[in-house]
Amino acid sequence: MNESQQHGIELDNRLTHCERDRTCLIPTDRRNYMMLQRRVSRGQLVKPYPGMFARTAYWTGTDTDEQHRIIARTLQRLHPEWTFAGITAACVWRLDHGRYLDRNAAIFVAAINHDVGMNQTKQLRRQYLPRWEFGRTVVRDGVRVTGIVRTLFDCGRQYAFRDAMPFFDSAIRAGYVTREELVAAYDVPRLGRNQHKPRLLARYANGLSENGGESFCYATMMEEGAATPQQQVEFTHPDDPRRTLRVDFCWTLDDGSIVVAEFDGARKYVDPKMVGSRTVGDVVAAERDRQELLQRCRVARTVRMTFDDVWRRTPMMSKLSAAGIPMGYSRNLTS
Repeated sequence: MNESQQHGIELDNRLTHCERDRTCLIPTDRRNYMMLQRRVSRGQLVKPYPGMFARTAYWTGTDTDEQHRIIARTLQRLHPEWTFAGITAACVWRLDHGRYLDRNAAIFVAAINHDVGMNQTKQLRRQYLPRWEFGRTVVRDGVRVTGIVRTLFDCGRQYAFRDAMPFFDSAIRAGYVTREELVAAYDVPRLGRNQHKPRLLARYANGLSENGGESFCYATMMEEGAATPQQQVEFTHPDDPRRTLRVDFCWTLDDGSIVVAEFDGARKYVDPKMVGSRTVGDVVAAERDRQELLQRCRVARTVRMTFDDVWRRTPMMSKLSAAGIPMGYSRNLTS
């Protein structure tokens, strides 16, 4: 075995070690760097961040939020004094959010001023953090991040209402913070620019949505002026109390009729995590039984919404309006 082959084996071992540690490989010298660059040109490796390398199969098979954590974890080892903020901190806290927010997202590092030992680039951004907030930072999964209240505050200011709602709902659902604590924290004057945005999110968030998609759906309804629904309402079969189910959203109209809405889509028929060992026929049969139970519980109409319906807004609102859901509530949530 020649020296070049031995060197290649050492790099492979280091790459394997990095994958176990959930970090990227940082070359130790120019020779290592050039060898890694050659593997990038051959498609064997990717360079997800300047100076960082990972196996292509490993990186492309990793969720976008975990990719964000891997880069932050690698940077933390290079810069132990850094504290991460914004969406980077949200990823480390494992808060729900749309994966489209991760794409091309910068890594955010908290800073009291402009000097934190880093050059701001497209992929690395400063996030202002008051000096007193540094006493509330925590270490999670090997990464120092802003506390949950500040993380939500920064994300709430940065993103649109419906994009930010999943962060807030999942933090409340996980027990990291309560709605009341957020409302109280953000009612303090002069916390920062666009403070009204996280304040509104805190008042509407409730942690009842079971996932980020439902939070996104709920927030879009609020933006579009639909009547506020009840969430996670449970129905019990009138002839068999052992048969119960929960619906995502529920309204009781003025005439006493009940309308429910479900955020699902075709994914529930094909995603192995949702289907498990059942066949598509089994899943369809279960949905038929579910609909029969709702009808027995005097549910007049069931509205089914896909992510595409919600993303485009008009299809979702048309379905809700056709089902009789009151509209026209002005909440001013998109400013």
